[in-house]
Amino acid sequence: MTQGIKSHGTILAIGNGASPEVFQTITERFAIPEVGGRKTLIDFSNHDSQNFMEYQVADLADGNELTIECNEIPGDTQQNLVRTAHENSTVDNWQVEYRDGTTETFPAIVLAAGTDPSELDGRVVFRFVLKIAGAITRVTA
Repeated sequence: MTQGIKSHGTILAIGNGASPEVFQTITERFAIPEVGGRKTLIDFSNHDSQNFMEYQVADLADGNELTIECNEIPGDTQQNLVRTAHENSTVDNWQVEYRDGTTETFPAIVLAAGTDPSELDGRVVFRFVLKIAGAITRVTA
């Protein structure tokens, strides 16, 4: 028996900036990639380094870019919130909520947003890219 969580039902939502913050669920999302980041290393090796080993120090963390895909819903209020955030270049709080109630909340900026009708005999996709721009707060259920 597994304790894993199914991905179906995962929610992605944008905050309204109020206190307490209210999150609006983005409509009909079907692809939400990994929430996280990466640290690079700076090489501080020198002639005094011990045991012929490099001396590496962690650099600042760089948040992931997340390409989100949704079914395009013309005139949809929540999808239009994303378009407005992109047009205004705002940093907003975002939240991913997993099926078990665990949440990951983080600030992000919308780097790109557009409508993609390119799939022949397929669905029209609303696609946008979030750049995580700060710490991710994880609260387990």
